[in-house]
Amino acid sequence: MTLPKNNITPIPDTNPGAVPDLWNNRYSEIDDNFQDLDSRQTAVETDLENARDGEPSLAAKVSDIVSSVTSLDARTGALELDSAIAVSEAVKLDWLYRNLRFATELWTPNWTLLDDIELIVSQTVVGDESVDVNDTTDLVVGQEYVIFDGTNKESVVVAEVLTGTRFRATADLTYAFSGARLKRCSFTIENGNATALDGDLYFCGPINLGSDDIDKALIIRRENNDTDLKLYYQDDANTTWKEAHWEWRRNVEGQTGVIEVEYRLSARDNMNLKLEAVAGTTSIQVVLYHMVGVHADTGLKGTHHPPEKPVNAVPGIAAVGIKETPTLSIEKYESVVNTAQEALRVQITTVQGDYTSPAYDSQEVVPGGRAHSVPPGKLVSGQTTYYWRMCVKDTEGAWSDWSDETSFQTADSFAYVSTPVNIAPVANALDVPEQPTLVSSAFAVSGYKISLTGTSGDWTLSAASGAVNEYYYNKTDIPAKPESVYENNILMVEGTLGTLETGQWAWGINDGQPEARLYVKVADVETNPNNHPADFVQCTEFHQSSRWQIRTATGNYTSPLHDTNEVTSDLTTYVVPPAILEDGENDYYFRVQHKGVNLDWSEWSAETRFTTSTTFASIIGIALVNQGTSFGSWQRVDRDGNNVTTDAAFFDNHPIWSGITNVSDATVKNQKMVKIPKFYYKVDNAQAGSDQAGNKCWWISDKQVDGFKLHPAFMDNGTEIEQFYVGAYEAHDAGSGRAGSELNQVPWVQRSYQQMKSSCEDWNTDPDTDGFHLFNIYEMGAIQFLILIETGTTDVQGEIGQGNVLSGSLLNTGASTLEWRGIFDLWGNTWTSIDGFKNNGSNLTMLNDQGTGYVQIDITMPSGSGYVAAMQDKEGTGYDMKSVFIPRYVVAAYDDATYGDGFGIDASYNVLIHGGDHGNGNQCGLFYLAAVMLETDIRDVGGGRLAKR
Repeated sequence: MTLPKNNITPIPDTNPGAVPDLWNNRYSEIDDNFQDLDSRQTAVETDLENARDGEPSLAAKVSDIVSSVTSLDARTGALELDSAIAVSEAVKLDWLYRNLRFATELWTPNWTLLDDIELIVSQTVVGDESVDVNDTTDLVVGQEYVIFDGTNKESVVVAEVLTGTRFRATADLTYAFSGARLKRCSFTIENGNATALDGDLYFCGPINLGSDDIDKALIIRRENNDTDLKLYYQDDANTTWKEAHWEWRRNVEGQTGVIEVEYRLSARDNMNLKLEAVAGTTSIQVVLYHMVGVHADTGLKGTHHPPEKPVNAVPGIAAVGIKETPTLSIEKYESVVNTAQEALRVQITTVQGDYTSPAYDSQEVVPGGRAHSVPPGKLVSGQTTYYWRMCVKDTEGAWSDWSDETSFQTADSFAYVSTPVNIAPVANALDVPEQPTLVSSAFAVSGYKISLTGTSGDWTLSAASGAVNEYYYNKTDIPAKPESVYENNILMVEGTLGTLETGQWAWGINDGQPEARLYVKVADVETNPNNHPADFVQCTEFHQSSRWQIRTATGNYTSPLHDTNEVTSDLTTYVVPPAILEDGENDYYFRVQHKGVNLDWSEWSAETRFTTSTTFASIIGIALVNQGTSFGSWQRVDRDGNNVTTDAAFFDNHPIWSGITNVSDATVKNQKMVKIPKFYYKVDNAQAGSDQAGNKCWWISDKQVDGFKLHPAFMDNGTEIEQFYVGAYEAHDAGSGRAGSELNQVPWVQRSYQQMKSSCEDWNTDPDTDGFHLFNIYEMGAIQFLILIETGTTDVQGEIGQGNVLSGSLLNTGASTLEWRGIFDLWGNTWTSIDGFKNNGSNLTMLNDQGTGYVQIDITMPSGSGYVAAMQDKEGTGYDMKSVFIPRYVVAAYDDATYGDGFGIDASYNVLIHGGDHGNGNQCGLFYLAAVMLETDIRDVGGGRLAKR
């Protein structure tokens, strides 16, 4: 800094007026002060120069500082929010979802999923795909954005960047924008929250919540009102937007008016998200507090998303002629979150839209399907108009809205085939096998009878001995036995044909007629049916046919999984064919309808849901209920030990028994053999709580399931085989020293065990031939399993046939006609040498359960002869005595036995023989064994049976 006078001139000491002692010292001090002030001022000016920092003036610099401070305040405010509130919220979310891989949107700069961009849209034209913006540098081709101007909003996808200020969208624009903004989010974001108005959009991505094959979840904490937030996602498998529906809603503890909504995302790996706000009826906007994406369902539950509102299907809109018990059905059950149906509810009213006092209310029906049969007595005839609606509930307890009501009109009068009821499988049955038997209620009708005419000649007086005033109806109006017969509307009593009493009726063949007829016995000849009105005798309708349908849980009956169409046999039962149902605990529904001769089809039954087994296995067993009384008492059981009723059709359709087939081709050297298919077995006590709890049971399964083992008959030298073959007939001499199996041949007797074994195995010397052998202990055990379960008793002589056990003479093969599924003379006629079980000195040995050699077995054989009371059941390394039927102890009295067959033993025996011969009487049978022969012993009636693996 420059001063006008850097130094003040002192008064010279030579000036006469000067007083140097008084002035010059003072001037010197003043000069010192000015010099100090000058240095300090220079320093200040230097500081001010530095403070201007290049600005033209200090005022300009201060203005700049003020602007910077204002900006800093805004930034530090956001920083405080980011570092305090947002971080606190993030920590809380980490605590809540710490076990899940997650991504968060907190609507703050450092806690957002947005990769946002903000451009000014200068021009768009309605119906044109070009968009002019201030700068296209950061636009991404293929990415979606939202244009908004405070009035309109529209999403656009960039198809191509044309210039630095223009791009082409993938579709023509709907609105003409000018001065609008283009961003990835049109929500209003401030103070760590987002507000979304109707039509607002939010895009983010990509985020990755994990590649494991489970559904992800997005949780939105939001204001609790009826504005909807629709969530969509894209991933590698879904390149277009796919909606992800909300699954749970729950209140937020301590925050009134705030809820969390959890969405399910079936996305994998990298995904993009889209959120769209849709105004409700009472609100047009919603505040969002945060969003969290996690890699799995949180398990926090809440209120579940209900099923979709159903749509009435049957009866059709304004249908007419409806019977008394219609089956009301909806088009489909639909859950946007794939939750299964649990129940339904139906209401019917005569006042449109008013269900305060309905004509019928089913209340909650569990289990629910898509249909419900109205019970009788709820509707009236006479063209009465009814309105109805249905709602459905899922397994999480959420009810849908009521369907929109539709109407129908009843018939003038009610006469119909009653709607059948599904009996089996029972509702919600689990563990259903591949071929369940569907069962319906009996055929029935309502309001209808067949009136038999009274025209002369329709009734013929019976000529049977002792038949007085007994008539039969000689026309064909009655195709089957009536369920009931009325005489002038008074119910007659069913009697016994040939001994009818007055007022009784019967159905059958008599008087030399070729077909069954209806017979009635009247009081006297004056009441001859030919002389009475047409309603003298009335019969109910007849069951002519049925129809069964099965659908999948997500399927429908328009295109059902299985449809029998019209069937005329086994009208109230139906065995589902193989390869229709799938295992793996899949849900199915079935329904049935009945048809009468005159009244046509009933309504469909209300459908029934059932669930298949984890693994299909056709399991059937038999329980020993009581021992003794010759044969004991037995009961067939299911896999759990509960009683079941079976018939011939059951076994004919079972995969094991139905697989037992006759073979006589090159496979078995053209011998007559029977194929026994592979099965698994289990022997154990029935489980607690079952019908046969604690009783010993023998089970067979066609598939491997827990607790079941492959029967050793189907192991060959350590390799599992699909079947074995057994001779259909006792062995005969087929020439060249070989044992054969043919009809009407002389059984090969007087053969030792060693000779018969060698004769059976000699086939294996032929080229490309192996596996022939003497029938062995395991193969016999497998057949004993099959016959015991199928016949349901050990009294096989009484059930299948006595066989040649008393004649004292040998019969040719097949002559006795004793046969089970193609195998003849399993007992009687000749003894059969059995391979695989030997007494070697003091040791018992048996073919091991792998078929690789013999293993010593630790059991004690009965000490004497008698009738079999119990079987061996010990298990050891390489053997399981429960797979065969070797006696454990015997009784002297036939009446005290349980298996009804005999057993004989000699201490020196080597091998077993089976079945008995033509003179052993009631000792013979499926379980008759004798341990009385050495390997080289020859017995007059000792033979064998050919087998092959």
